Amino acid sequence: MTADYTFVNERLARHYGIPYVNGSHFRRVALTDDARKGLLGKGGVLTVTSHVDRTSPVVRGKWLMENILGTPPPPPPADVPPLKEKEEGQKPRTMRERMEEHRRNAVCANCHKPMDPLGFALENFDAIGAWRTTEGGSAIDASGQLADGTSVDGVVTLRHALMSRPRVFVGTFTEKLLTYALGRGLSAHDMPVVRTIDREAARDDFRFSSIVLGIVRERAVSDEGETVVYRAGKLVSWKPEARGSWRCSSKDRDPRRTFLRGMGVAVSLPLLRSDGARRNRAGQDRGESEDAVRSDLRAARRDLGANGRRRWQAGASSSRRA
Repeated sequence: MTADYTFVNERLARHYGIPYVNGSHFRRVALTDDARKGLLGKGGVLTVTSHVDRTSPVVRGKWLMENILGTPPPPPPADVPPLKEKEEGQKPRTMRERMEEHRRNAVCANCHKPMDPLGFALENFDAIGAWRTTEGGSAIDASGQLADGTSVDGVVTLRHALMSRPRVFVGTFTEKLLTYALGRGLSAHDMPVVRTIDREAARDDFRFSSIVLGIVRERAVSDEGETVVYRAGKLVSWKPEARGSWRCSSKDRDPRRTFLRGMGVAVSLPLLRSDGARRNRAGQDRGESEDAVRSDLRAARRDLGANGRRRWQAGASSSRRA
Protein backbone atom coordinates (compact mmCIF):
# COMPACT_ATOMS: atom_id res chain seq x y z
CA MET A 1 0.00 0.00 0.00
CA THR A 2 2.89 2.40 0.66
CA ALA A 3 5.68 1.00 -1.53
CA ASP A 4 7.82 3.81 -2.95
CA TYR A 5 9.05 1.75 -5.91
CA THR A 6 7.65 -0.15 -8.87
CA PHE A 7 8.81 -2.08 -11.94
CA VAL A 8 8.42 -0.47 -15.35
CA ASN A 9 9.67 -0.59 -18.92
CA GLU A 10 9.83 2.40 -21.24
CA ARG A 11 6.18 2.22 -22.29
CA LEU A 12 4.81 1.90 -18.76
CA ALA A 13 7.20 4.56 -17.45
CA ARG A 14 5.89 6.98 -20.07
CA HIS A 15 2.34 6.16 -18.93
CA TYR A 16 3.29 6.89 -15.32
CA GLY A 17 5.27 10.01 -16.20
CA ILE A 18 8.59 8.55 -15.06
CA PRO A 19 11.55 9.95 -17.08
CA TYR A 20 14.84 8.38 -18.17
CA VAL A 21 13.58 4.81 -18.67
CA ASN A 22 14.48 3.27 -22.04
CA GLY A 23 13.99 -0.19 -23.46
CA SER A 24 11.37 -2.92 -23.25
CA HIS A 25 12.79 -4.76 -20.23
CA PHE A 26 11.33 -4.10 -16.79
CA ARG A 27 13.47 -2.67 -14.04
CA ARG A 28 12.90 -1.40 -10.51
CA VAL A 29 12.59 2.37 -10.18
CA ALA A 30 11.97 4.68 -7.24
CA LEU A 31 8.70 6.60 -7.17
CA THR A 32 8.90 10.30 -6.32
CA ASP A 33 5.24 11.03 -7.06
CA ASP A 34 3.17 10.23 -3.95
CA ALA A 35 0.10 9.56 -6.10
CA ARG A 36 1.79 6.54 -7.72
CA LYS A 37 2.94 4.82 -4.54
CA GLY A 38 1.39 1.55 -3.47
CA LEU A 39 -1.47 -0.37 -5.05
CA LEU A 40 -3.76 2.62 -5.44
CA GLY A 41 -1.50 4.28 -8.00
CA LYS A 42 -0.97 1.28 -10.26
CA GLY A 43 -2.49 1.11 -13.73
CA GLY A 44 -3.55 -2.53 -13.40
CA VAL A 45 -5.79 -1.90 -10.39
CA LEU A 46 -7.16 1.34 -11.83
CA THR A 47 -7.95 -0.23 -15.22
CA VAL A 48 -9.67 -3.34 -13.89
CA THR A 49 -11.91 -1.14 -11.72
CA SER A 50 -13.05 1.02 -14.65
CA HIS A 51 -15.41 0.59 -17.56
CA VAL A 52 -14.17 0.47 -21.13
CA ASP A 53 -14.82 4.13 -21.87
CA ARG A 54 -14.90 5.81 -18.46
CA THR A 55 -14.00 5.54 -14.81
CA SER A 56 -16.39 4.11 -12.25
CA PRO A 57 -16.23 5.43 -8.68
CA VAL A 58 -18.73 2.73 -7.73
CA VAL A 59 -16.60 -0.15 -9.04
CA ARG A 60 -13.44 1.31 -7.53
CA GLY A 61 -15.14 1.93 -4.21
CA LYS A 62 -16.59 -1.60 -4.19
CA TRP A 63 -13.14 -3.05 -4.98
CA LEU A 64 -11.59 -1.15 -2.07
CA MET A 65 -14.31 -2.26 0.31
CA GLU A 66 -13.92 -5.91 -0.68
CA ASN A 67 -10.15 -6.20 -1.06
CA ILE A 68 -8.73 -3.57 1.28
CA LEU A 69 -11.31 -3.07 4.03
CA GLY A 70 -12.82 -6.57 3.98
CA THR A 71 -16.39 -5.20 4.15
CA PRO A 72 -18.11 -5.98 0.83
CA PRO A 73 -21.21 -3.89 0.14
CA PRO A 74 -24.62 -5.52 -0.33
CA PRO A 75 -25.59 -6.47 -3.89
CA PRO A 76 -27.46 -3.80 -5.86
CA PRO A 77 -31.20 -4.08 -6.51
CA ALA A 78 -32.21 -5.70 -9.78
CA ASP A 79 -33.85 -2.55 -11.16
CA VAL A 80 -31.00 -0.05 -10.76
CA PRO A 81 -31.19 2.44 -13.64
CA PRO A 82 -27.99 3.13 -15.61
CA LEU A 83 -26.28 6.51 -15.60
CA LYS A 84 -27.74 8.93 -18.10
CA GLU A 85 -25.53 9.46 -21.12
CA LYS A 86 -24.73 12.89 -22.51
CA GLU A 87 -27.39 14.11 -24.87
CA GLU A 88 -26.55 15.80 -28.14
CA GLY A 89 -25.68 19.45 -27.63
CA GLN A 90 -25.45 19.06 -23.87
CA LYS A 91 -22.37 20.26 -21.99
CA PRO A 92 -20.18 17.37 -20.84
CA ARG A 93 -20.61 16.61 -17.15
CA THR A 94 -18.09 15.18 -14.71
CA MET A 95 -18.61 11.76 -13.19
CA ARG A 96 -19.42 13.36 -9.84
CA GLU A 97 -22.22 15.42 -11.40
CA ARG A 98 -23.70 12.35 -13.09
CA MET A 99 -23.50 10.32 -9.85
CA GLU A 100 -25.18 13.08 -7.83
CA GLU A 101 -28.18 12.84 -10.14
CA HIS A 102 -28.19 9.05 -9.72
CA ARG A 103 -28.09 9.32 -5.91
CA ARG A 104 -31.23 11.45 -5.71
CA ASN A 105 -33.05 8.14 -5.30
CA ALA A 106 -32.98 7.44 -1.54
CA VAL A 107 -32.57 3.69 -2.06
CA CYS A 108 -29.52 4.25 -4.27
CA ALA A 109 -28.06 6.83 -1.88
CA ASN A 110 -27.92 4.37 1.04
CA CYS A 111 -25.79 1.90 -0.91
CA HIS A 112 -23.56 4.52 -2.51
CA LYS A 113 -22.77 6.45 0.67
CA PRO A 114 -19.88 4.19 1.83
CA MET A 115 -18.59 3.37 -1.66
CA ASP A 116 -18.56 6.61 -3.59
CA PRO A 117 -16.12 8.63 -1.46
CA LEU A 118 -13.54 5.86 -1.88
CA GLY A 119 -13.99 5.85 -5.65
CA PHE A 120 -14.12 9.63 -6.04
CA ALA A 121 -10.75 9.92 -4.28
CA LEU A 122 -9.26 8.07 -7.31
CA GLU A 123 -10.96 10.21 -9.95
CA ASN A 124 -7.68 11.92 -10.88
CA PHE A 125 -6.82 8.64 -12.62
CA ASP A 126 -8.64 7.98 -15.87
CA ALA A 127 -9.98 4.65 -17.09
CA ILE A 128 -6.48 3.28 -17.80
CA GLY A 129 -4.74 4.85 -14.83
CA ALA A 130 -3.26 7.95 -16.48
CA TRP A 131 -3.13 11.08 -14.33
CA ARG A 132 -5.54 13.93 -15.16
CA THR A 133 -6.76 17.11 -13.50
CA THR A 134 -9.82 17.87 -15.65
CA GLU A 135 -12.75 15.93 -17.09
CA GLY A 136 -14.88 17.33 -19.90
CA GLY A 137 -13.29 20.74 -19.45
CA SER A 138 -14.14 20.92 -15.72
CA ALA A 139 -11.75 20.53 -12.80
CA ILE A 140 -11.97 17.18 -11.04
CA ASP A 141 -13.24 17.20 -7.45
CA ALA A 142 -11.70 14.22 -5.63
CA SER A 143 -12.87 15.23 -2.16
CA GLY A 144 -15.20 13.28 0.06
CA GLN A 145 -15.88 11.95 3.53
CA LEU A 146 -15.35 8.31 4.44
CA ALA A 147 -17.77 6.26 6.52
CA ASP A 148 -15.80 6.98 9.72
CA GLY A 149 -15.91 10.74 9.14
CA THR A 150 -12.38 11.08 7.74
CA SER A 151 -12.10 13.72 5.01
CA VAL A 152 -10.08 12.90 1.90
CA ASP A 153 -9.24 14.96 -1.18
CA GLY A 154 -7.40 12.51 -3.41
CA VAL A 155 -5.42 9.31 -3.57
CA VAL A 156 -2.68 10.43 -1.15
CA THR A 157 -5.04 11.32 1.69
CA LEU A 158 -7.11 8.21 0.95
CA ARG A 159 -4.01 6.04 1.35
CA HIS A 160 -3.14 7.73 4.63
CA ALA A 161 -6.69 7.16 5.89
CA LEU A 162 -6.65 3.47 4.95
CA MET A 163 -3.23 2.88 6.49
CA SER A 164 -4.06 4.68 9.73
CA ARG A 165 -5.44 1.28 10.78
CA PRO A 166 -3.13 -1.21 9.03
CA ARG A 167 -4.59 -4.27 10.74
CA VAL A 168 -7.80 -3.87 8.70
CA PHE A 169 -5.96 -4.25 5.40
CA VAL A 170 -3.55 -6.89 6.71
CA GLY A 171 -6.43 -8.99 8.05
CA THR A 172 -8.25 -8.85 4.72
CA PHE A 173 -5.07 -9.67 2.79
CA THR A 174 -4.27 -12.60 5.10
CA GLU A 175 -7.76 -14.06 4.68
CA LYS A 176 -7.55 -13.90 0.89
CA LEU A 177 -4.04 -15.33 0.73
CA LEU A 178 -4.98 -18.15 3.13
CA THR A 179 -8.06 -18.90 1.00
CA TYR A 180 -5.79 -19.29 -2.03
CA ALA A 181 -3.32 -21.43 -0.09
CA LEU A 182 -6.01 -23.82 1.18
CA GLY A 183 -8.12 -23.89 -1.97
CA ARG A 184 -11.32 -23.38 0.01
CA GLY A 185 -13.26 -20.62 1.69
CA LEU A 186 -12.54 -19.71 5.29
CA SER A 187 -14.88 -20.32 8.20
CA ALA A 188 -15.04 -19.16 11.81
CA HIS A 189 -12.68 -22.02 12.74
CA ASP A 190 -9.95 -20.39 10.63
CA MET A 191 -10.14 -16.95 12.23
CA PRO A 192 -7.80 -17.75 15.16
CA VAL A 193 -5.17 -18.71 12.58
CA VAL A 194 -5.72 -15.42 10.71
CA ARG A 195 -5.39 -13.41 13.92
CA THR A 196 -2.24 -15.29 14.91
CA ILE A 197 -0.63 -14.57 11.54
CA ASP A 198 -1.57 -10.89 11.82
CA ARG A 199 -0.09 -10.59 15.32
CA GLU A 200 3.15 -12.24 14.22
CA ALA A 201 3.35 -10.01 11.14
CA ALA A 202 2.91 -6.90 13.30
CA ARG A 203 6.28 -7.63 14.94
CA ASP A 204 7.89 -7.36 11.50
CA ASP A 205 6.04 -4.17 10.50
CA PHE A 206 3.51 -6.20 8.46
CA ARG A 207 6.03 -7.17 5.77
CA PHE A 208 4.64 -9.32 2.94
CA SER A 209 7.25 -12.01 3.65
CA SER A 210 6.15 -12.28 7.28
CA ILE A 211 2.54 -12.94 6.23
CA VAL A 212 3.56 -15.59 3.69
CA LEU A 213 5.81 -17.32 6.21
CA GLY A 214 3.09 -17.11 8.85
CA ILE A 215 0.68 -18.95 6.54
CA VAL A 216 3.36 -21.52 5.72
CA ARG A 217 3.87 -22.27 9.42
CA GLU A 218 0.23 -22.32 10.51
CA ARG A 219 -2.22 -25.18 10.11
CA ALA A 220 -5.75 -24.11 9.22
CA VAL A 221 -8.22 -26.50 10.84
CA SER A 222 -11.53 -27.38 9.22
CA ASP A 223 -14.89 -28.07 10.87
CA GLU A 224 -14.03 -31.76 11.19
CA GLY A 225 -10.86 -31.05 13.14
CA GLU A 226 -8.51 -31.77 10.27
CA THR A 227 -6.19 -29.59 8.27
CA VAL A 228 -7.30 -29.45 4.63
CA VAL A 229 -5.12 -28.00 1.92
CA TYR A 230 -5.32 -28.15 -1.86
CA ARG A 231 -2.68 -29.01 -4.40
CA ALA A 232 -2.86 -29.32 -8.18
CA GLY A 233 -6.21 -31.04 -8.45
CA LYS A 234 -6.41 -33.04 -5.21
CA LEU A 235 -7.20 -32.46 -1.56
CA VAL A 236 -4.55 -33.20 1.04
CA SER A 237 -5.93 -33.97 4.50
CA TRP A 238 -4.00 -33.89 7.78
CA LYS A 239 -5.72 -35.49 10.78
CA PRO A 240 -4.56 -35.27 14.42
CA GLU A 241 -3.85 -38.73 15.86
CA ALA A 242 -2.24 -38.08 19.20
CA ARG A 243 -0.79 -35.20 21.13
CA GLY A 244 1.69 -33.49 18.84
CA SER A 245 1.23 -36.14 16.13
CA TRP A 246 -0.39 -35.64 12.71
CA ARG A 247 -1.19 -38.20 10.04
CA CYS A 248 -1.24 -37.21 6.38
CA SER A 249 -3.58 -38.91 3.90
CA SER A 250 -1.32 -38.11 0.94
CA LYS A 251 2.39 -38.47 0.16
CA ASP A 252 3.26 -34.96 1.34
CA ARG A 253 5.28 -34.73 4.52
CA ASP A 254 4.44 -31.18 5.57
CA PRO A 255 1.38 -29.00 4.87
CA ARG A 256 3.66 -25.98 4.59
CA ARG A 257 5.28 -27.49 1.50
CA THR A 258 1.81 -27.96 -0.01
CA PHE A 259 1.27 -24.24 0.41
CA LEU A 260 4.55 -23.59 -1.41
CA ARG A 261 3.22 -25.53 -4.37
CA GLY A 262 0.02 -23.48 -4.31
CA MET A 263 1.96 -20.23 -4.27
CA GLY A 264 4.19 -21.46 -7.11
CA VAL A 265 7.12 -19.24 -8.00
CA ALA A 266 5.70 -16.36 -5.98
CA VAL A 267 7.63 -17.68 -2.96
CA SER A 268 11.33 -17.44 -3.67
CA LEU A 269 14.24 -19.14 -1.92
CA PRO A 270 15.67 -15.91 -0.46
CA LEU A 271 12.39 -15.40 1.34
CA LEU A 272 12.77 -18.68 3.19
CA ARG A 273 16.50 -18.71 3.95
CA SER A 274 16.46 -16.33 6.91
CA ASP A 275 13.40 -17.99 8.41
CA GLY A 276 14.92 -21.43 7.89
CA ALA A 277 18.09 -20.36 9.65
CA ARG A 278 16.11 -19.17 12.66
CA ARG A 279 14.18 -22.45 12.85
CA ASN A 280 17.39 -24.46 12.63
CA ARG A 281 18.92 -22.52 15.51
CA ALA A 282 15.77 -23.05 17.56
CA GLY A 283 15.68 -26.77 16.77
CA GLN A 284 12.35 -26.47 14.99
CA ASP A 285 13.35 -27.44 11.49
CA ARG A 286 11.05 -30.07 9.95
CA GLY A 287 13.21 -31.26 7.13
CA GLU A 288 12.69 -28.32 4.78
CA SER A 289 16.12 -28.33 3.23
CA GLU A 290 16.93 -25.87 0.50
CA ASP A 291 17.01 -28.71 -2.00
CA ALA A 292 13.50 -29.74 -0.99
CA VAL A 293 12.23 -26.20 -1.46
CA ARG A 294 13.90 -26.00 -4.87
CA SER A 295 12.17 -29.25 -5.78
CA ASP A 296 8.83 -27.79 -4.68
CA LEU A 297 9.33 -24.68 -6.77
CA ARG A 298 10.20 -26.76 -9.83
CA ALA A 299 7.05 -28.82 -9.29
CA ALA A 300 5.05 -25.63 -8.86
CA ARG A 301 6.21 -24.36 -12.24
CA ARG A 302 4.94 -27.57 -13.80
CA ASP A 303 1.70 -27.63 -11.79
CA LEU A 304 0.84 -24.00 -12.46
CA GLY A 305 1.66 -23.89 -16.16
CA ALA A 306 -1.06 -23.35 -18.74
CA ASN A 307 -2.32 -26.95 -18.56
CA GLY A 308 -1.68 -27.25 -14.83
CA ARG A 309 -3.72 -24.16 -14.05
CA ARG A 310 -6.68 -25.60 -15.94
CA ARG A 311 -6.32 -28.86 -13.98
CA TRP A 312 -6.20 -26.90 -10.71
CA GLN A 313 -9.38 -24.97 -11.57
CA ALA A 314 -11.20 -28.12 -12.69
CA GLY A 315 -10.12 -29.91 -9.51
CA ALA A 316 -11.21 -27.03 -7.29
CA SER A 317 -14.61 -26.95 -9.01
CA SER A 318 -15.17 -30.68 -8.57
CA SER A 319 -14.04 -30.45 -4.94
CA ARG A 320 -16.58 -27.73 -4.19
CA ARG A 321 -19.35 -29.77 -5.86
CA ALA A 322 -18.40 -32.74 -3.73
